[in-house]
Amino acid sequence: MASSMPWSGATHEPSVRRKPEFSMAYQGETGMEPFDPPFDWVQFPQGRARFSGGVRGADEQGHETFAIDVAGTEYFGEIVRAFLPNNNDYNIEVVSFGYASDDVGIPMLDACRTFTGAQIAAIHALIVQLIDAGTRFADRPHLLMEYPNARFMGEVIFRDGWALLKDEEYAS
Repeated sequence: MASSMPWSGATHEPSVRRKPEFSMAYQGETGMEPFDPPFDWVQFPQGRARFSGGVRGADEQGHETFAIDVAGTEYFGEIVRAFLPNNNDYNIEVVSFGYASDDVGIPMLDACRTFTGAQIAAIHALIVQLIDAGTRFADRPHLLMEYPNARFMGEVIFRDGWALLKDEEYAS
């Protein structure tokens, strides 16, 4: 069963923008280069995250990606629109996370890094905050674009198995 987290600041008026409560300032201590908006790093209390755009994955399919800085290393994941029954409005679904490059789409489990439960909780929070921040960018990421009859409904859904838990965590 997939878990989800509601987005608390939903506005369904495309012309309404709130003042961002996050920093898009580049934090160069990890050596990761700055990017142009909407792909630059966004600093949150738990760490840094960014949208990394559409890529052709290892499976030769198109994937919308994001990146999270985990202890100074950039890891990538995939997000998709999860359309509601009206086939217009949508939520965002996190498909996978933990790739060492933006070459997502490899179906083998060993293609992704494993994380501790605490790291997964922090990554989960960063993803939800990144999606929330993206809805307030002047130049929204493609996946968060809204149209008169198609709007982001504010929910971030995490697909079963979206991140891999370290084996030693199962023993606890």
